[in-house]
Amino acid sequence: MIEIIKDLKILDAAQKSFITGSLEAKKIRDTSYTIVFNKYNTDAHQFDSSLRAYARNPKLLSEMMEEVGKKINTYK
Repeated sequence: MIEIIKDLKILDAAQKSFITGSLEAKKIRDTSYTIVFNKYNTDAHQFDSSLRAYARNPKLLSEMMEEVGKKINTYK
């Protein structure tokens, strides 16, 4: 889950640098997310379900997001 969120956050940050229309940006984001989900053999439904499970435990969610932040910071 940490790696999936890390990849999605990196994609989101990269896509914010593109100036596109909202429909075009959504299509690019959706395609990029699908590529990430395929990389980890999951889909949007499974990801959302897992994220909701983590959200029911705020401490665990916070720890996971802290790990995501650490991994993203290694790219700087």
